[in-house]
Amino acid sequence: MALDKLNNENANFMWFQLLVQVLLQMPVTTRSKDDLLQQSFLVYDNNQSAQKDIHLFNRTYWPTDAINWYTQDKFLFRLFNQACRTDDIDLLFNFRFFIHDLHHKLKEVYCEQQLKRNQQQTIIVYR
Repeated sequence: MALDKLNNENANFMWFQLLVQVLLQMPVTTRSKDDLLQQSFLVYDNNQSAQKDIHLFNRTYWPTDAINWYTQDKFLFRLFNQACRTDDIDLLFNFRFFIHDLHHKLKEVYCEQQLKRNQQQTIIVYR
């Protein structure tokens, strides 16, 4: 029974990884952002604070801001984490442009850090 559960969890993990790869390959369009905004307004229909944040996101979001938006404890962070925790494919699909932007920004930051690390010759060790 435990082995079956492990195999099932492995399969779920692999399917989730495949889903993320498919979402990353999809073209980013204005429709994808509109889908997320529409879903967000539905979820936060009775929350004025979240509605203001959604409007702000709509007016000010740029792909280079993806990490910043994700790290704020606002509608985007909450809804995205809910989609990931519950494996809600429909909701994750609405995040496709954001997943794309977040992935590319994280990759960019990682490459910058690797470059800095490779350029650093001296290693300082503290005891």
